[in-house]
Amino acid sequence: MAENALQGSWVKVLQGIHGFRGGKTACHWVRAIVANKARDIRRAQRRVLVIPEVPEAELKDPAPSPEDLAIDRQMLAELRELAGCLPEPYRQVMRLRLEQELSTSETARQLGISGSNAATRLGRSLRKLRDRLEARERREKKRP
Repeated sequence: MAENALQGSWVKVLQGIHGFRGGKTACHWVRAIVANKARDIRRAQRRVLVIPEVPEAELKDPAPSPEDLAIDRQMLAELRELAGCLPEPYRQVMRLRLEQELSTSETARQLGISGSNAATRLGRSLRKLRDRLEARERREKKRP
């Protein structure tokens, strides 16, 4: 479940990065995405849908379709590619905060920096990712 939540969270970060406008809330924004994704997965695992008058074959499968999984994998690969272009200090903070799910203070301790510096680096890395993604999309729109 944790791996599914993490992968789904990366996809949500990529999808929502256009709405991220920086500030001191980057950590909270990403943490909320991760928490919501984990809750969604838990809810989906607990759901039992029984509708006797509808044949089972007609019920929609709550699991993601192969197409949805392929799109998620593609978006995750794109996000990782964009993150790979960031300066090392930003990549380190993103890896510790988002992939290893360390707190800001744990991340700061691991890197030997202050908590506010760790939070600032995460915010800047998300802004840089958003800017790179927007630039890529602009280039793709210009192509015939």
